[in-house]
Amino acid sequence: MRRWARRLSTNRILISRVEVKHTNDRAVVTVYVYNRQKQYYLNKIAGLGAIVNKALPSSLLELRKRFKVVRSRLQLIKSSMAIIRDRIQKQIEVVSLGMNDNQNQNDNQNLNQNQNENQNQVFITDLSPSAMGEQGEISKWKVLWLARARDYEMLYLKNYVGRSLRRQMLSIYLLQLASFNESKFEAKYLLPLTSLVRRVYTAPGDASQQKEVSFNFVNLKYPYHNSSLFSSILVAKIKNRKTKLLTVLRASLAMWKVGRLSAEARATLYKEIYNRERRLPNIKVDENSQFERVPALMDNAIHLQYDTTVERGMRNSRVKGNHLTTLAEASCRADSTSRALVNTTLKALKNKAVSGIRLEVAGRLTRRYTAARSLFKLRYKGNLKNMDSSQKGLSAVLLRGHAKSNLNYTKTCSRVRIGSFGVKGWVSSS
Repeated sequence: MRRWARRLSTNRILISRVEVKHTNDRAVVTVYVYNRQKQYYLNKIAGLGAIVNKALPSSLLELRKRFKVVRSRLQLIKSSMAIIRDRIQKQIEVVSLGMNDNQNQNDNQNLNQNQNENQNQVFITDLSPSAMGEQGEISKWKVLWLARARDYEMLYLKNYVGRSLRRQMLSIYLLQLASFNESKFEAKYLLPLTSLVRRVYTAPGDASQQKEVSFNFVNLKYPYHNSSLFSSILVAKIKNRKTKLLTVLRASLAMWKVGRLSAEARATLYKEIYNRERRLPNIKVDENSQFERVPALMDNAIHLQYDTTVERGMRNSRVKGNHLTTLAEASCRADSTSRALVNTTLKALKNKAVSGIRLEVAGRLTRRYTAARSLFKLRYKGNLKNMDSSQKGLSAVLLRGHAKSNLNYTKTCSRVRIGSFGVKGWVSSS
């Protein structure tokens, strides 16, 4: 692939902007990665397996889930030769039944002896059923047909092995590319980068206090989970002169679908927004560090799908002596497996689902090579509001004084032949 085509292609490893958190003795580098190239290789390998192994056990389904050495296709052919022979035999039986039907039709016809004598010459290349008249000739024809069937079987197996070998070689090549793609995240490739980060965060002339550097790579399933990745893909698409700006924006937003609220949730939101039925803080702590229920608006609390697991557990809490028993604890006692604990923890987390995306593009974006006026396009989908503060009436923190905790904002720029342009992206979560 040429250099300009590689720059415009999104079939590669896309990384977000680096987030560095450092203390006196440690620096943690967090990078969000969308590895589209690896998924492309795995899809190609799985496609080859689906094409070749129609008559064989599927050998590449596990490869899609994990990287492991797969048995050779030729070994699979050898172990599953009976399946291939059964398929060939079925094809031969179907053809034989058709020829017997034609023979019965020919027996009902009154053929002259001259026609039978002219049709006695049977060749392997011309084995039509109409060429046989008498019973002796039929047996001779069947012998020749079985010989031709054996030749057909050998030819079928030879072609099948050849196709399988070629696809096996292509699969090995794709596996090598996929393993090389994974090796880019190993420690031996990160050693030069580790030393560079350590040198940046070490005071000059004080080599004794070098910080320990650790990398945290987060693999994203979809690119819109991070605004930096999403903006970089959008820039690559816009720089391609063959694409249209509005088409790119609409297609980018179409990757994510807005979740629909139920009728009960919509009615509850209407009551909260227009009737101002806000919930008070659910609990308070006394001197003995015991939780007490707040009577006001607590018994008539609205059951929202935005309520977190912790809030629902505290709403259903009951104090007995010095112990707090909740429905959540009762369910954990009933099902004390690790999966239940993991699910409870994940449900209590916030900002884990995308709730809105907003994209702004401005600059020299005309498709013709003329210095026309700059364009401005805006597209958005969903909602960028913080649900805790705007809907539930709860307090929400701010990051660095003005940044919202639920928003991921990115501003980037690039240039084309007629000028430059800029892209702004917002990704909200709830």
